[in-house]
Amino acid sequence: MTDQHVSSVVGQYFGFFNGVSKEHYEKIVAAAPFDKCNLLILAFVHAVEKNGVYVAEFTNWRDNDYQLDPNDTDEDRVRLIVETARKANPSLRVLISLGWGTNDAGNAASTPGAFADSVCALVEEYNLDGFDIDFESTSVEPAAMMQLAQQVTQGLDKVVPKRPMTTTITPAQTDGLDERVLEAFTYTRMGTASAIAV
Repeated sequence: MTDQHVSSVVGQYFGFFNGVSKEHYEKIVAAAPFDKCNLLILAFVHAVEKNGVYVAEFTNWRDNDYQLDPNDTDEDRVRLIVETARKANPSLRVLISLGWGTNDAGNAASTPGAFADSVCALVEEYNLDGFDIDFESTSVEPAAMMQLAQQVTQGLDKVVPKRPMTTTITPAQTDGLDERVLEAFTYTRMGTASAIAV
């Protein structure tokens, strides 16, 4: 599948987990070449268990064991990125990505309806254009992944205000995927470690 009127897609992951000060992170965002891509994938939310179901949530994890600044949360950084990126490139499509490392895709697929609802809430709240799954270090059957993809897509169709939505998957493993699952997403991106670095 492809989005209407798009001949090519230049996508980039943009991390909000960087272990740097608020001031340093603001400089990173200000200098980012948002005009050089048409698909921006914000990394990462995780599948977190709440009341017996898994939901997409910010975890405020910072790399390099950096101590979280309560005035510089994931939510703060995502709002900053979205506002700055849209000013630089009004046609940019901005997605948020489900991370990896704690069986995120497998956990999300175990309660697909609740997880899809939480994705839609994030997309509405942060004025996003869809959802990505960084598919690696996870254990899930293709049938469960298919159901997750379908639930997320159906949920995104209900986002208000209504607008075109994009779903992507970035596989770094093949277990848990088949052709039908990949075709359920708007785009499949190649998964490489360098694609995630910002």
